[in-house]
Amino acid sequence: MDSGKFLENIKFWENIDLADSWAKVKNFDTAGLLGDKVSSAFAILGLVTAAQVAWTPIRGFYRHFLRRANDLKYKYGGEWAIVTGASDGIGEAMCYELAAKGYNIILMARTVDKMEKVAKVCEDTNKVKTKIVPFDFVTLSNAEGV
Repeated sequence: MDSGKFLENIKFWENIDLADSWAKVKNFDTAGLLGDKVSSAFAILGLVTAAQVAWTPIRGFYRHFLRRANDLKYKYGGEWAIVTGASDGIGEAMCYELAAKGYNIILMARTVDKMEKVAKVCEDTNKVKTKIVPFDFVTLSNAEGV
């Protein structure tokens, strides 16, 4: 680096008064620079953004904890629900939930033994009808090969 430029940079930084600069920043008047209408528009934009940020968790709490569940029979009609993967995991849990809402259940999965247990629990606890359809979605065939 050129020594003359280096000395100029040092002199430049020596002449800056940081306290005075900060005072100017603190007293900066945006309304005078941008105009009252533009400043008001930015203030409203900031208020709307803050309201959105505040409303998001409130809306989530309402949706998950306070709102009534959808009435599936009214919304979709019908008496029967088909549950795939009904022998285990989420499918099994769906069978129990739908049976509790009064739906008759058609259970579809590979393992008949597990489906029979799930069907028995649904029939005994909720007095619904169940049908078991052994089906392997990997080979896209049922037990009869159809």
